[in-house]
Amino acid sequence: MGRYNILQRTLIAIAVSASASIGLVSFAQGSPNSEATQIAARLGAIDMVAIDFEKGSSSLSNLAQEQLSQFISEARQRGDFAEIKVAAWGDQQYPSKGQVLAKSQVDLARERADNIREFLHRVQRVSAIETHNMAERPSQVEQILETTDAQVKNGIERLSVAPTNEDQTGFFKLKGKTSQALIMVYGR
Repeated sequence: MGRYNILQRTLIAIAVSASASIGLVSFAQGSPNSEATQIAARLGAIDMVAIDFEKGSSSLSNLAQEQLSQFISEARQRGDFAEIKVAAWGDQQYPSKGQVLAKSQVDLARERADNIREFLHRVQRVSAIETHNMAERPSQVEQILETTDAQVKNGIERLSVAPTNEDQTGFFKLKGKTSQALIMVYGR
């Protein structure tokens, strides 16, 4: 009985690992049938890619830089684009209504977005880049004025791309966006 439980747990762990890897690969590559492409379309974007950060770090890894460069190159090959929007998280989920994350989380998300913007501007020569800090909710004034920041954050939240608690992160927590950034390309 004990060996059966160990074997069963091992098989489950392998399945979980494989499922997570498959989900992340298709999401990051932005294939035509991927979740990323579907979400991008619902947000009015042409395409979208997700990149990961090391916990507590705002530095772009070599892999993230390669993903961003490839993503921008492919977007340019498909045609002109008007702007890029970057939504960056800290190491915690998007805050629920009335919740405020620690200043360290807000700063971390801002630094991540700024590093992506700087990389895209410096290496890819992209000038129209808008950033959104997913460690803080839009203010009431932003909500009333329907600012771009409020529209992007509300759209991401409505599509369940920005879960606000662990219960909403889905099977194997694949919908969680902690330590990630979404980079969305918008056309003219």
